[in-house]
Amino acid sequence: MWIFVRELHLRGIAVTIFALHYPYKDEAYLWHGIPIIPLNGRNRFLQRKLLLPVKLKRSFRKRHQTQSFTHIHTFWLGEATYLGMQLAKQHKLPVIATAMGQDVLKENKYLKRIVPESLKAVITLSVFHRDQLAKSTGWPSTIIPFGLPETETVTIAKTIDLIGIGNLIPLKNFGYFIEICGRLVSDHPNLQAEIIGVGSEQERLQEQIETLGLSNNVQLVGLCSYEETQLRLAASKVLLHPSSFEGFGMIFVEALALQVHVVANRVGIAYEHTDIHELTGNADVDSAVIVKLLTESLPESEMYAIATTVDRYLDIYNA
Repeated sequence: MWIFVRELHLRGIAVTIFALHYPYKDEAYLWHGIPIIPLNGRNRFLQRKLLLPVKLKRSFRKRHQTQSFTHIHTFWLGEATYLGMQLAKQHKLPVIATAMGQDVLKENKYLKRIVPESLKAVITLSVFHRDQLAKSTGWPSTIIPFGLPETETVTIAKTIDLIGIGNLIPLKNFGYFIEICGRLVSDHPNLQAEIIGVGSEQERLQEQIETLGLSNNVQLVGLCSYEETQLRLAASKVLLHPSSFEGFGMIFVEALALQVHVVANRVGIAYEHTDIHELTGNADVDSAVIVKLLTESLPESEMYAIATTVDRYLDIYNA
């Protein structure tokens, strides 16, 4: 989302971000010249139920008097969109709501509280994402994928064979990543694999690495900055992403731009993208695919441009 907001700002479009729960501070500040108004909800029950709506309405009204908003754009079909609808009704403004992930699933209680007819547009990020929302609610939505800013191409030696990136939680299924590595090392004893991320599964995954005798092959890197993550991804030959759900999969876009082969479940853009290799769930079959990719030439760089994303949203804003 931050890439999108910054691109809007660079085009001279005035944007103010009202951050509901993070960061944990009360003072407004500028981020790359963009005003951020933190409401410091901290995901606390009483804040969410009682104080947060009042703080948001007060802050929005005060800012609206000087900036004169033309639209409300909410991210996640949850609390932000629900509160955004209330602001829109009060100030007679149109609302665009962008789904960002698992908020499209029927388990999201806010889907029953959001009135789609009151929204100017509902945006999903991929065919997979759109279909999941339609299955949960029957709502139509417009697909607008996110993109990346144009940067100079930098050639980096591919020293990492296999990389995984994401939160170390059951949804991301990194146990299967390590299982695949266990199959690969029998024929590739010098395999170098890394997993970037932190989470509740870290201890269990480390134990799995040690049990399979992969301590010299698989490293849990931990939390990295965005810049370091991009450097490590650029130095990788194959991104293995066994996650069971992605609304979009920004990591796919980043890997494709950096000439990294992608192997993943059919989630996010992998659902429709012919250059992403589909996981079967059979470790022998999937290992064979990865072995082949490790010996192939690098894929052509493929760019999803954030400029295109912004153009699509501007069409909706201006409609």
